[in-house]
Amino acid sequence: MSTLEASSTISTPPSEYKFALEALDRPVISADEAAALVQCHWGLHVLSVKELGSYEDRNFLVTVAAGDAAQQQPQQQQQQQQQRVLKVTNAVHSSIPGFLEAQNSLFGHLGFHGLRCPAAEPTLADSRLIVGEQLAGGASKVRLLKFVPGDTLKGSSKSPQLLRSVGRYLARLDAALVEFWHPGIRPTHDWAIERVLDAVQQFRHLLPDAAKRAAAQKVAELFQQLVLPAAGQLRKQLIHGDANENNIIVDPASQQVAALIDWSDAMVAWLVAEVAIAAAYVLLMTMTEHQPDAAAGAAAAAAAEQALTAEDAALQAAAHVVAGYHQQQPLTDQEWGLLPVLMAGRLMQSTLIGTYTISREPGNAAYVMPDEQERWRCLDLLLTSPPAEVAARLRAAAEDSILQAAAAAGCQLSSTTQDIAPGSMMMSAGQRSVLAAPQPQPRGMLPVKLPPFKLELYLACYEHLPLQLSRSSCQPLPLQQLLALADGELQQQWQQLELGYPPNIGSLQLRQEVSQHYPGTSPDHVLSCVPNEGIFVTMASLLSPGDVVVAMHPAYQSLLEVARSMGATVKLWSMELEPTTGQPHFSLDALRALMTPDVKCLLVNLPHNPSGWLPSRQQWQEIIDCARRVDAWLFSDEIYSLLEQQPQQQRLAPAVCAYPQRGISLGGLSKAFGLQGLRAGWLVCRDKALLAQVECVKSYITTTGPIMSELLAVVALRNEQQLVGRCAGIIQDNLATAAAFFDRWPGMFQWAPPAAGSLCLPRLITGEGIDDFCARAAAGCGVVLLPATVYDHAAASAGQHFRLGLGRTNFKEALEALEQWLLSQQ
Repeated sequence: MSTLEASSTISTPPSEYKFALEALDRPVISADEAAALVQCHWGLHVLSVKELGSYEDRNFLVTVAAGDAAQQQPQQQQQQQQQRVLKVTNAVHSSIPGFLEAQNSLFGHLGFHGLRCPAAEPTLADSRLIVGEQLAGGASKVRLLKFVPGDTLKGSSKSPQLLRSVGRYLARLDAALVEFWHPGIRPTHDWAIERVLDAVQQFRHLLPDAAKRAAAQKVAELFQQLVLPAAGQLRKQLIHGDANENNIIVDPASQQVAALIDWSDAMVAWLVAEVAIAAAYVLLMTMTEHQPDAAAGAAAAAAAEQALTAEDAALQAAAHVVAGYHQQQPLTDQEWGLLPVLMAGRLMQSTLIGTYTISREPGNAAYVMPDEQERWRCLDLLLTSPPAEVAARLRAAAEDSILQAAAAAGCQLSSTTQDIAPGSMMMSAGQRSVLAAPQPQPRGMLPVKLPPFKLELYLACYEHLPLQLSRSSCQPLPLQQLLALADGELQQQWQQLELGYPPNIGSLQLRQEVSQHYPGTSPDHVLSCVPNEGIFVTMASLLSPGDVVVAMHPAYQSLLEVARSMGATVKLWSMELEPTTGQPHFSLDALRALMTPDVKCLLVNLPHNPSGWLPSRQQWQEIIDCARRVDAWLFSDEIYSLLEQQPQQQRLAPAVCAYPQRGISLGGLSKAFGLQGLRAGWLVCRDKALLAQVECVKSYITTTGPIMSELLAVVALRNEQQLVGRCAGIIQDNLATAAAFFDRWPGMFQWAPPAAGSLCLPRLITGEGIDDFCARAAAGCGVVLLPATVYDHAAASAGQHFRLGLGRTNFKEALEALEQWLLSQQ
């Protein structure tokens, strides 16, 4: 390979990530033992067993007799054979709570979307999908998977049509994956594309010569210079994450992709990483086995293919994959630009991890890295020229591939491309723009196509457990206690209430009551809604595709995703965590940098969920000034207001009062009043035109709220001091309990008490992943904690933070149960 600069231009902090592969050994199990497991647990008559290649696990292709094996003669067995795959998961992954359960659930989800999957088969005796086995190498979990027939991509003829189908299949797959989430999905792992820097730092020394080590450093520098600064703007969702030539199954008859297997690396990651990983492996595969295109047919096409160098053929093959993906899931300009760096990142990551793995298990080298020389040729191809040049070549080749596919099918793409000869490799800049014009929806989906609500899905998995230590709301108030607070007039209204529709915008009585809490406003400035609905209807009314929004992060997922679903670009004002204390804060300098003239709306949540951070009054004014300077709207989720630790010194003026021209305040009774079951909330905005549009959108959703809730909300607002005082008292008692608990566990937890609200973000400091810890706590003592990984916030996730709710009366009981369990673990 060519010589690359060995000197680093960027200093990087030492990697703190602990690679699981350092403690990962493949299970120790023979083919005979595998056959015995199939016979024992699944009651199948095994005819033959063949071990398959594997990086981390043991996989066996098991041929079994179909039907009742006991009554079959040998000739019948030969005629009625079926195949299964016995997958024996390594001890490390077997110990991760929910890891395999997530995969099994995912298989069902993909099957519903018409995508073939290696679904798990239930055991004969008790219908278990996962079986625990104590093997010589440790405790492993075992599944018997349906065999997906077909050829691997590696063993298929790689025509352009097949390679484009790889991209199309991945795009279809990702469209289905955007709707799935499960708490067992790992937030990160050794093969996550974001771990490229860690792999370089920890394994670069294993490379045998200086040129290769320099290439590894070059990849790290490109990641720091180009990928990491863009990370916050890249689309993220669940992806397969390992579409290599051995995991892609091809239907021999149609020569199209039939399925994707091996879901061990599935994770939430940058969407563009899906196609980048596939393209990287196709690049390597083509470089390794460069041959003329056997499916070209025409002599001229064969001659042209023959003339390509291995490097040109490899890049063209990768471009076919990207072309297929882009046709179904259009890439943004930013994603196109990052493709070469992400491809190089995956190849370097694979090479470094492979080198380390071979050093631990030399006997598996033929499977792990049979193509070492070609890897360095691929890296040379991706790294020698500037990334922008490589990206331009790749994009041009992909656009040519799309044109070839259309011409081969006899299609006319548009009136501007009718003069292109079939099979032509060239097109004008104008013709390229027809094929690759930016899509109106940056997320590559229709408006209001929302991703899974991770937080709600996570909590739903543990809804049945009584000790909920992460609830954001305060202890619910019994209905009779609320009614007892009603004055004579409201008592009479309740008794005579007719169950009809209230007005769309809410009853006048409720809007009057609300407006009295927002000085300078009138009932005409108030719209009644469910609090979460208030976010949706405002974003739908305010935003259009191409708008730019700045939002606090982490946040309740609606605040970010609804804006994104409307086609807006969301820039994240990210929470920072003080390293030694874990104290959260938001930098006003960072906000000023984000508030460019194109920002249409600033989204804030104060007091902040989930950290409990609250700006000072001066800081609040500076936040408002940031919005005012660029004439942006300020949408303020104030649902945790009234729960300040020092109300007289800390309470902030509502946005609609402090910024009357463009301030929008969202309020409600869910948190500070302990009345979450009423689903009563409101929007307050002095811009009547916007409020009218919000009302219009609401007409398409709930139209009106429950008339009972609106009347009970009036009762609550007239008794604010008593109801809020009750919730604040619960929080104060629980803060003292929490402080004593954390004082007793200084080597396990770090915490910073919240300034306001009912939530805070303690940190686990033992080195264990927070997802694993939370899953173990739920299983071990029935205590539910919410890992910060559900927020997709890098610092909170990497710091192993979790959300702690302080508003429930069984807080002390739950904390005691957690403590007893912790003591039992020592």
